[in-house]
Amino acid sequence: MRTVRRESLKLNQAKFDALERIAGAFAHDKQVHLDFYQHDLNFSGAYSYRLRRNELKGANHHASTPLPVHASDLAVKEAFETEVKYWAAVAAEIHPRIASRQWTPEQKHYAYWLLGNEHRFSHLIVDRAPINENISLSVGERKQVQNYLRRRARCVMKARPRVKIARSFALDSTLYTVVRTLSGQGVAISSLEKGKRIFIPLKGEGEISGNIRIVLDPESRKVEAHISTEVKVRVNASEKVIAADAGLTEVFVDDEGNHYGKELGDTLKKASGRLNEKGKKRNKLQVLAKKYDKQGKKLKARNIWKRRTAKGTSFNVRSADIEDMRIRSRLKTRRADIMIEGSLFTRQKRP
Repeated sequence: MRTVRRESLKLNQAKFDALERIAGAFAHDKQVHLDFYQHDLNFSGAYSYRLRRNELKGANHHASTPLPVHASDLAVKEAFETEVKYWAAVAAEIHPRIASRQWTPEQKHYAYWLLGNEHRFSHLIVDRAPINENISLSVGERKQVQNYLRRRARCVMKARPRVKIARSFALDSTLYTVVRTLSGQGVAISSLEKGKRIFIPLKGEGEISGNIRIVLDPESRKVEAHISTEVKVRVNASEKVIAADAGLTEVFVDDEGNHYGKELGDTLKKASGRLNEKGKKRNKLQVLAKKYDKQGKKLKARNIWKRRTAKGTSFNVRSADIEDMRIRSRLKTRRADIMIEGSLFTRQKRP
């Protein structure tokens, strides 16, 4: 998933105030749903935000909120996902400690099972722990695991999530329209007034689709449109593979014995010599700087310190050049779509 941030032009005060009202209504709705999930066992028994959403539709919740129906549904979804992330974060803090416990393999299996699902874990902490019938444990062994997880959770858990700042809201594709004008691109989003939309002019050009988030910046009176897109991973169907092993006297040796970047050893040796000489000179400068500092010659001492801490990048650039040359040279010698690099060979001393 990749998120692109598109900044808007500066908005007039009336338009920005209207966006702030939407953000306030969205934050209020989200907090209402967080309160619901954090009450009793409501989150533990809800395996999807759609259960809460469908209940609200039956209870005519949408009549009590100024948000459009789809925006209110997104507030439910965000509240649910916030709770999932909270319980997952607490479980992740405890997870690494399980392996070192002096427990039986079945007890560790049971602990990992409880931590592996946010709803099971929350059920354990706020009420009775779920039992996995496929894991054979005595009552005492099971209690030992449950009590330990509860103790650790009390140390890790902080205040439950709350909406602290009302400065953003989510929109799905039904709540905005991409608009192209003579000056550029923008989005017209649904407002709190039925049938009325607010046009937000954006800088630049780009694809806008799916769910987006509008983030407000009161100081600049601008907004950012956060647009998330799925990044497709290229699948390489080629069967031609080159294996390569990193070396010290050369950059790589491939599986056919070809050597690439043979001058790496000489470059490293020369660089080591230069660094050694530079270190000696810097030590002398350090002694001289301390001497002038004690004599009260602060300006001289400061100038010497500046000279001592000056850094060069010629060796790093040279190393990058060798690596780049190695890749280009190998592609010319052997054409392949997949390259596997690592310690693949047993290196022998060269005569």
